[in-house]
Amino acid sequence: MRLNPFKKKRPATVRPVVIPRRKTTFQPKLRKERRIQINVPKVRGYLIGGFSLVLIILLLLGAYTLITSKTFAISGITYLGNSKATTTDLDNLLSGIKGRNIFLVRSDEITDKLLHSKFFLEAVTVKKIWPDKLKINITESQPEFTLINMNGGYLITKNGKVIEVVAQDKLNFSDEELDIIKGFGSPNAHYVEDRMRLDLGLGPKVTPTQAPFRIGSTPAPTPTPDTFDFFAVDPAKKIEVLNIIRAELLSKVGSTWDKYSQLVSTKEFSSLPRIFAYDNSTFKENDTINLSRLEVTNEVVSFFNKHPDMIVQKIIWESDFLVDFELTSGQSIIFGVNRKASEQLEDFEVITQNLTQQGKTFARIDLSSKKVSVILN
Repeated sequence: MRLNPFKKKRPATVRPVVIPRRKTTFQPKLRKERRIQINVPKVRGYLIGGFSLVLIILLLLGAYTLITSKTFAISGITYLGNSKATTTDLDNLLSGIKGRNIFLVRSDEITDKLLHSKFFLEAVTVKKIWPDKLKINITESQPEFTLINMNGGYLITKNGKVIEVVAQDKLNFSDEELDIIKGFGSPNAHYVEDRMRLDLGLGPKVTPTQAPFRIGSTPAPTPTPDTFDFFAVDPAKKIEVLNIIRAELLSKVGSTWDKYSQLVSTKEFSSLPRIFAYDNSTFKENDTINLSRLEVTNEVVSFFNKHPDMIVQKIIWESDFLVDFELTSGQSIIFGVNRKASEQLEDFEVITQNLTQQGKTFARIDLSSKKVSVILN
């Protein structure tokens, strides 16, 4: 078929496209849940801090109440064990303690004050009795020995404290005389020569000296030396003279000791063991004496107290290092401070047992060194 080009074209029929509907179900939009995050450790810290602050405030208020309250002000002190120190004396010493808060008073403060007082106390124990009382147990120092030296007599404790001056004088032995008394004198010393010259009627030795020359003055004449030659004297003779000098000094010391012993015998503690010392020391109350010799003395005295067959008559501190125990039997035992007293006592027991088995007795035993010396009767 021939198409007419001038013929209008019919519009094409457009068929509607049917889109099938999809079945849907209505779902409302859900609101997003909002979560609150809590910092647990931080909150816990705030709570603990707040609680601690409250607790501190309460404690401070409580402490302030305890400190300022008159309920805890010390109103009374009880003393136990005191005899020489009266309650009035002790109250006067501790007058600053009464009225103070019991929480603010330290026990060591009271202890130090009592121990350093004039009352010679050995030990102090303080107990607080709530709410306002103190209980103080006191142990007073007791003398254990009587010390007698060249210058006085003293009561001393086992710890070496002087608690009473029984008698005191001043003899002033020279250092040379003390050395002679202790057995340390020299036979070649000048005092031996002076004594020999005196016995010979020669007088003291004169040493020629050159006097200073002055214009218009006459030089002093040179003394004429005598013919006594000390260096030519027999050594045995010198020792003999030295022993004579020592015996005279010991006699003087013995007279002094006897004088002080008589004064000690009139005192309350006259029965205490007596220590005689070759020294010029002067003591006052609360002084402390040589402890090394005293420790040896304490231990040896305890040993002899357990042996009633050995009775100590006199204890002599011959020097700073030697302690001589003289028995009523006339025997003498020397102990030293440079060895343990226990070791020396062991040596003593062994020696005396051996001598007993041999039927012998000793006059003097020197235990002061490891090389023990024994002098038999």
